[in-house]
Amino acid sequence: MNHIHSGKRVILHFLAVFPFCAGLAIFNPSTSRAADAYFHIPLAKLNLTEGSLPAGDSVGNPRSWPLMQLIQPYATLDGAGEIYVSASRPIWQRGNNAPGQAISVCAPEGREITGRLFLPKPDFSGLVQVRFRISSTNASPAARSEFLGEKQQFYQQLQDRNLPGAAWFRHQVAVTAAQRGTKPGAANNFNRRFNRFDPFTVEGTFDLFSGSRALSENLQLDRALPPISTNATNLENITNLAGITVSPMDWKPLLAKTQPALDPLAAFVPADQHAIFFPSFTALTTMIDEAEANGTPLLQSFEARSEDAGSRERYQKQLCLGLNDLARLLGPQVVASAAFTGSDPYLRAGTDLAVLFETPNPHLILATVAAQQAAAQAADARVKPVSGKMAGVPFVGALAPDRSVSSYLASVSNVVFVANSRKQLEYLVRTALGQSAALSSQDEYVYFRQQYPRGADNETAFLVLSDATIRRWCGPLWRIADSRRTRAAAVLSELQAAHLDELVRHQAVSAALHSDYFVPDLGELKLTPAGVASSTYGTLDFLTPVSELSLAAVTPEEAQAYGRWRDNYQSNWRQYFDPIAVRFSVSPSKLAADLIVMPLIAGTQYHQFVDFTMGAQIAPDAGDPHSTALARLALAINPQSQAVQEAGNLVGNMAPGLKANFLSWLGQSITLYADDDGFWSDLNAATNTELFLEHAYARLPVALYCEVKSSMGVVAFLTALHAFVDQSAPKMTRWQNLEYNGRPYVKITPDKLSDPSGDGPDADWSVYYAVTPDSLTITLSEPLLKRALNRQAARIGGQATNLITKPWLGRNLGFQIEQKLISILLKATHDGYQTQLQTLSWNNLPILNEWKRLYPEQDPVKLHQQIWGEQLICPGGGKYVWNESWQTMESTALGHPGNPKAGDFASPLASLVDANLGLTFENQGLRANVVLNRSVGK
Repeated sequence: MNHIHSGKRVILHFLAVFPFCAGLAIFNPSTSRAADAYFHIPLAKLNLTEGSLPAGDSVGNPRSWPLMQLIQPYATLDGAGEIYVSASRPIWQRGNNAPGQAISVCAPEGREITGRLFLPKPDFSGLVQVRFRISSTNASPAARSEFLGEKQQFYQQLQDRNLPGAAWFRHQVAVTAAQRGTKPGAANNFNRRFNRFDPFTVEGTFDLFSGSRALSENLQLDRALPPISTNATNLENITNLAGITVSPMDWKPLLAKTQPALDPLAAFVPADQHAIFFPSFTALTTMIDEAEANGTPLLQSFEARSEDAGSRERYQKQLCLGLNDLARLLGPQVVASAAFTGSDPYLRAGTDLAVLFETPNPHLILATVAAQQAAAQAADARVKPVSGKMAGVPFVGALAPDRSVSSYLASVSNVVFVANSRKQLEYLVRTALGQSAALSSQDEYVYFRQQYPRGADNETAFLVLSDATIRRWCGPLWRIADSRRTRAAAVLSELQAAHLDELVRHQAVSAALHSDYFVPDLGELKLTPAGVASSTYGTLDFLTPVSELSLAAVTPEEAQAYGRWRDNYQSNWRQYFDPIAVRFSVSPSKLAADLIVMPLIAGTQYHQFVDFTMGAQIAPDAGDPHSTALARLALAINPQSQAVQEAGNLVGNMAPGLKANFLSWLGQSITLYADDDGFWSDLNAATNTELFLEHAYARLPVALYCEVKSSMGVVAFLTALHAFVDQSAPKMTRWQNLEYNGRPYVKITPDKLSDPSGDGPDADWSVYYAVTPDSLTITLSEPLLKRALNRQAARIGGQATNLITKPWLGRNLGFQIEQKLISILLKATHDGYQTQLQTLSWNNLPILNEWKRLYPEQDPVKLHQQIWGEQLICPGGGKYVWNESWQTMESTALGHPGNPKAGDFASPLASLVDANLGLTFENQGLRANVVLNRSVGK
């Protein structure tokens, strides 16, 4: 289950592609037959009637390696039956005619078998087709075991890849294992890891600078408790389990004497619930529209699966709250501010969501939403009206048995509540009446509003996760209940897969069901025309919110599992816990986010940056500022920090001629920058960027600029370094003292004696450096160094005219990049981006092919959405259609593994004019600031 929903998610999952082996099969619809025949034929002995097997054991073009897991062999039959291509060894380690490579067939006995086989080309650029014939005399009863083994392996590998349709693949593994008289194998979690991004990509950089990595570390929402294996009877009262015991942070010393302006709706939100505030109705719709138009495709391009759970539409329907309709009927002037809140972030699975409206005219909003509730009742006879009082406050609503409509409406003072949970509404009402603590009473919320003044910086939305909220999510009730709910969802998925045919054909009749898989309090299981439901946990479309699950007692196994999780989790904090706040600013020309996480966990991936930078900061004019820089990366450096001193000691041990603390001459920061230069135009024009960089790397206009606090210290360091190099590698380099406009610099080149021919791989490069009273600049580009010397002279003479004014957004780490370099880098990485899109798009094909073979008369995409509530989306903007020639579903934009389509796909980053990102480590925490300026209308 995916517990991180798109509306609240800042966390991005990153894809590191691991080659994965899976034999791909496409089946023809089977018909009822009296008996089956089984065949197991090595490819080397297969009777080919058209075409020939591709030759060679090549591992292919390195560019195709990430797609090898997808470019797998498959086969189809001309008549009824099933066929699998074995994959006993990874395809990149074998040829198409390797020992052990075979096909396994199950077909009606007594007839000749014909079909098509699709095999990878030697360079893995696609597949080739051959036709084959198998005589009925080749049937063997012993081949049944091999056939079932290949079938189980096929579905097991699809399940392990974490693709859409995992529930169906898991069901097929179980059914096939039962036919073999064996048990299903354990899921290969390692192979799921291929659906992650390399952290050293552009996406990984954004993950670091946006603070997403810190959020993921601190919340750990995807760390479910292990499953329960026994039906224990000696239950333990959940109140006996201790939750998080880490002390809360004392915020009072951080609070200013003057109270900041607070969100009016913060007084109506419970202190232990997440909240996202919108200063106006226009801000609310702007944020939603931005997520819909730009945020969702961006997330899809970064994620492992390209699918849309339709959460926005589902919750608007459930709440009877069409925000676009509300905007049209009421207008922004009726809503002064708005907020979303709930007790957990599990939007995809099912959560108790509420929308709050601050309004001068509550009756108008009440009447409008009540009318939408009445319309839902009129449209569906299952939807019934509900009404009553909560703490003396009246409410009305509409409720369907499956909670596809679940809308509760009430008002206190000038605030209107619309919730999908009666329990949630009651909690909000009691908070509004002062019977429960409100978020506005929490010191951390006041501190965050102190850091983010309300109404400043064109604020569009403000998200707060209080200390109490995260403690609630990490408490025994929430973690154990969510673990049970996840297991219940697996049971519902399995039963839904088992009754798939009835549901697809609209022949499902209400009936009681049973599962042997133990989940505490699973309740009554029932098959309904809409799907499988649990009286306790709800349906796959909407699982019962955790807050509504009655959990008074837990098994000893659950108690022990939670205890281990809690101890491990809270060991990450040295002293305090971690409230979180984010401010978003959205306009047609700019996207901005400002995040505070306090404190970071003890084992944070940021620890190296913290160790290097604490006690130092990037000055506003740091890093040789100039308008012709296309990108700048600045890092604050504290030469006295333990990390820097340990690095110095290590180098000192390797080179006794250097001082132990060889960086003691450094100033407050170092900056790596890329200059505007003809190199980039040449790179942009190159047809093969890898080959260009291989030959032109020595021209790379990139420089390292180090602030110097001791000119004598850096001179001594460079002198010692020169002596060390000459001693360690005598006559391998030549150091030349040169001059430009009266300013000295040094050129280091390979000595001709080290390469007498003068045409070796290292013959053309040179390193240049120049020392000034306040800087050391190192680069491979002599023209760049000369430009830097000119700027240095202009600054000293007070004549500098090309200084940039763009501020550093972080005091410890900063990154800035301009449109020109963004465009060039996007073009240079176009092949990788297309590979990423193809991977996401093609990951949807296995389950779509399943639906096509089972129900050829139906649209596989619509069928998948009908049964599993998720729309499979091609990230390249194409549609999924059937390709008769290749016997597979394909994307109209990206093709399929057998016949890929190339296209000019624009990255979501293509509209950026520039980007400015920064990190500041303070108060044991992190503040991340991101500003993305973009072209209007793109």
